[in-house]
Amino acid sequence: MQKDRIYKFHFYALWVWLFTSLFYGFQFFLRSSPNALAPQLMKEFSIDAQTLGIFSSVYYWTYSSLQIPVGMLLDMLGPKKVLRIGMLTCILGAFLFGLSQNFTMALFARALIGAGAAVSFIGSVRMNTLWFQPSYLAFIVGLLSAIGKIGGACANLGLPVMIRWVNHYSYHNVWQKIVLALSGIGLILAILVWMIGKNGPKDIFLPAISHWNWEKIREEFLCVAKQKSIWILGFYGYALYLTLSVFSDTFSIGFIERWLKISAEQASKLAALVAIGSSCGAPLLSFLSDFFKKRVLFFRLCAVCVLIFSGLIFFGPAVSFWNAAFYLFIFGFFSGGQVLIFVTGAESGPSRLAGVSVGTINAILMLSGALHNPIVGYFIQWNWDGTYQDNHPLYTLSDYQIGCLAIYVFFVIAFFLSFCLKESHPGRKHKAKNKEILLS
Repeated sequence: MQKDRIYKFHFYALWVWLFTSLFYGFQFFLRSSPNALAPQLMKEFSIDAQTLGIFSSVYYWTYSSLQIPVGMLLDMLGPKKVLRIGMLTCILGAFLFGLSQNFTMALFARALIGAGAAVSFIGSVRMNTLWFQPSYLAFIVGLLSAIGKIGGACANLGLPVMIRWVNHYSYHNVWQKIVLALSGIGLILAILVWMIGKNGPKDIFLPAISHWNWEKIREEFLCVAKQKSIWILGFYGYALYLTLSVFSDTFSIGFIERWLKISAEQASKLAALVAIGSSCGAPLLSFLSDFFKKRVLFFRLCAVCVLIFSGLIFFGPAVSFWNAAFYLFIFGFFSGGQVLIFVTGAESGPSRLAGVSVGTINAILMLSGALHNPIVGYFIQWNWDGTYQDNHPLYTLSDYQIGCLAIYVFFVIAFFLSFCLKESHPGRKHKAKNKEILLS
């Protein structure tokens, strides 16, 4: 009888993980859509690369600004309630985006998507901490991250195909019809999470803060904010996440088109490899980190490999299609190692404040898209010679390379930050503690 209960517990936990992960993947699809929809959006709203960067960044501004408040709400109310509200907000944003008739409305809808999506990752992580043992958490979070990045890859791969398919039946508002269909899929997913998601096996949540005591909230936040490791992890993640939040989500297809002189549809297939590589790297590197009981080693390895392969992609000569595919996959694979910052952050702070710790780190990380999309767009626009094609600006490879330089500088910073981190794996801490006891 006991065995049956254990089996059912684990089986249900997997369903909880699956549907919360699919929500994370869904919002990632919406987040990455400006990359594949760039020509349609620039033509529809008469915008350039800099304005497209601003449009993309609005999602990140609302997402990152809400991470700490959402982290606190998760520790106060539990993940079930917060995830429900976040999903409905995200879906409402997608619906309004599909109905957008002007750029202002599109910006507002994009902001709503970001606000709802702010719950997706840290809410799922917090719920998983109530269902899975700590020894499995790094791997579970790695798989969660993988699902999200697969969502981004699907956007880069699927949206150009969907646009071409819908064009056969309708020539007007093609991208809007696709987004409206996506909001319907999101609603179905929200209903499933509403039905399945629970705060642990007994659906009971014990809050770290029992009521709205602002002094207590301030005290708990400062407890997390005073830890130097939280800020180092956040800025390390900020740098490596530029791979997805700026390059993959917004500018990769245009860059690869010019780099290899191929069509946008072929470039979209290669662009998807960055997110696919990251989705493979996140769980595998998390697993290896747990297997070897080392965090810092993998932080350094990821920083070095991202630095090398981004240099080959951004500033190296044009290569064959398959060599480019290899470079982009490996680039994405090692950028997936940034997922370790969340587990390390949770290990570094008090367990009762895991939501605030992860939320603070994720807030810093998600600023990468908010700040860097307009910066990269500005440098691309700054180097542009004024040429237009099909009523939208035509950028050259050198334009994109100037923009990518703003990303590459931060990969260098990540490399140096990796040497400022201390080992936090529980196995290593336990080993060190035992050694201290023996010596005393």
